[in-house]
Amino acid sequence: MAEDKDKFVDVVTKLIELTQKNKIKWQSRDSSEVTKKYPNYRIEGLFTTNYKGKLLQLFQYRYKKPQDPFSVAFAAFSKEEWVTSVKLEIIDDYGNGLWQFPSINALSDLFSSVQYQLAGVKELIDNLLDEK
Repeated sequence: MAEDKDKFVDVVTKLIELTQKNKIKWQSRDSSEVTKKYPNYRIEGLFTTNYKGKLLQLFQYRYKKPQDPFSVAFAAFSKEEWVTSVKLEIIDDYGNGLWQFPSINALSDLFSSVQYQLAGVKELIDNLLDEK
């Protein structure tokens, strides 16, 4: 099982590299359909790309952390906590999830790389630094 997890880390690392080199182009998408599928999630960015005929969907979401019974009993002392996570899925042409990558830390780095690409940060920095 550790070998499989290593492979997924390698795959996500490769996606980060290809994104940073602009060999994979991501598109920002409306998150309303995903929100319908995951009503307990607050979607904070949804991106898709087509890599060699496979549609990939990447999104960051927040959800309320389930409270343990002890903290519920002392609700006056408990604090509602939100957890942030990132999902990477293979989807079909209709946006239906076909398979989900395991949750690994590198997905947050991929999400950041996609945001950086779509925001055009590199181009902005280069243009500003070249400005006379």
